[in-house]
Amino acid sequence: MTGFNLIDNFSGKSILTKNILNQPEGNFFKPGFVSELNHCDNTPEMMLSGKELKANRIESITNAQMCGTTPINEIAMLGTHDSGTYAMENLTGISRCQKINLIQQAEQGAQYFDLRVRRNDEGVWKFYHGERGAAFGGFNSPNEAIPEVKALFKYAVEHPENLFIFKFHFDTKGRFATDNETTVKRFIDEVSSDYRDRLIKKTNENDRLGDLTLNETLHQENNIAILANHAGKVPEDNKEIWDYKATTRGGWGKTPSADNLVKYLEKSLKSDKEEILVSQTNLPAFLPPSAAIFSNPKALMGLEALAKSNHEKVATAFSKLVKENNFNPGIISMDFIGIEGLSSDKIYSELCNFHNRQFVPKISELLMAS
Repeated sequence: MTGFNLIDNFSGKSILTKNILNQPEGNFFKPGFVSELNHCDNTPEMMLSGKELKANRIESITNAQMCGTTPINEIAMLGTHDSGTYAMENLTGISRCQKINLIQQAEQGAQYFDLRVRRNDEGVWKFYHGERGAAFGGFNSPNEAIPEVKALFKYAVEHPENLFIFKFHFDTKGRFATDNETTVKRFIDEVSSDYRDRLIKKTNENDRLGDLTLNETLHQENNIAILANHAGKVPEDNKEIWDYKATTRGGWGKTPSADNLVKYLEKSLKSDKEEILVSQTNLPAFLPPSAAIFSNPKALMGLEALAKSNHEKVATAFSKLVKENNFNPGIISMDFIGIEGLSSDKIYSELCNFHNRQFVPKISELLMAS
């Protein structure tokens, strides 16, 4: 793929080269090439159409291609649910929500990662599925979490054209080594220490991550946000860590019924709350005696069977809702990203482009800004 060179290396202003099709791809993805614009005209007639996106060779809109005034809570992006469960070996039918590793998920377009981590009996950090206190809550992955999370941070730094949000979900109860605020802080320090200068930080206690703009984050070479759930007071005492529950909204539909899940997602889409929306499109498998399984008996056959029979139905209905009502889909979290027949990541990727195009200035506007 080729692209535009929309940055003048000396003035830093947006330009459009005469030799568009021969420009190296790297120039197109430099953060900040629209930062000279001080507004976005978001009216439908000013949006880049699908034909214009293709004609201008914008096949996948990056965050760097969007107006600097765009707030994070207005950006649509792909995400993965239970991102670290791809190596699970126990009862994989209900514990494995992904089939490719973290870097491969990122290569499929994921920018948001749901990373559930806890220490095992030996104190080694593992990915896990299911809380310790719940039935069947003892599933730890065989692979160590820290090296793989560090590799994901490195990937994010090497791709400054996009924001990345890493949500760490800790398990502080139950029968394994107890995780407390000290160990939680130590884990986050270890995985992020080499990349502190790229983290999105709070400047005061009233900051909200969703309110920050690309000018304040990505264009300042800060493209990684750390969220923490079940981490006690760690987010309160650290400017580099954002509290997950205070930062996001949406929740989990907790239903194996595609129709019921879409109805749940619709309520979140209609909400006027300003936190970052996480649209969880995954359908959970249930074990008896949960009454919810009767809304879709395939739930008894495991996550893959449920996804195979319902993922496209959910994605099509969700996409229709967003497009017909001009809703912001937010972070679209899914199971089995990149796996044909189990995931609708292509539909969701197109939906992100559809929504985000309103924040991409037209080429004529870029010329006027140069």
